[in-house]
Amino acid sequence: KLKWTFAYPGRAAFGQPALLDGLVVTGGTAGRVFALDARSGCTYWSYDAGALVRTGILIDALPGTHGEKLAAWFGDDKGNLHAVELASGKQLWSRRLDEHPIARLIGTPQLYDGVLYAPVSSFEEVAAADPKYACCTFRGSLVAVDAASGQPLWRAYTIREPSAPLKSDDGRRLSGPAGGSIFSAPTLDPAHGLIY
Repeated sequence: KLKWTFAYPGRAAFGQPALLDGLVVTGGTAGRVFALDARSGCTYWSYDAGALVRTGILIDALPGTHGEKLAAWFGDDKGNLHAVELASGKQLWSRRLDEHPIARLIGTPQLYDGVLYAPVSSFEEVAAADPKYACCTFRGSLVAVDAASGQPLWRAYTIREPSAPLKSDDGRRLSGPAGGSIFSAPTLDPAHGLIY
């Protein structure tokens, strides 16, 4: 039987909610993330991410707090990775992970040993349908970020060679190589020191 329902502002919700200690944390198209009481659906707090939140919500102990402070991490459709305090919804930090104008985060970040591994994608596959768009310059990547501070540690591109101008037979401006967006959460293999 239905226990409760919650009406998101906006048109839809995409990412998976997270559940911890009777709290459900979830985001949606209106750019807000909500912490709800798991039993009643009542709102404890909401956080304005400033853009649609498609990723799932990752909850864990904030590194350096010895498990005394919990955080929620998630990405938005403007390419920003956010960290908020789970108890209050207060922003701990927010960091843009790619300077491409249509970069976005869809895959849920993963946490291991104090480092977040965040996949980066873009809207370029949609923008490329417009014949006036100078396609294509975006390269997907995986960014390692210090979970406590938001400081980027390293980036691995899926397309190793940077995009450069190409000649087109019909006179259009083109660039390449490009693509390789990462739309899903990475899988970590700590025993072998690998990320898939």
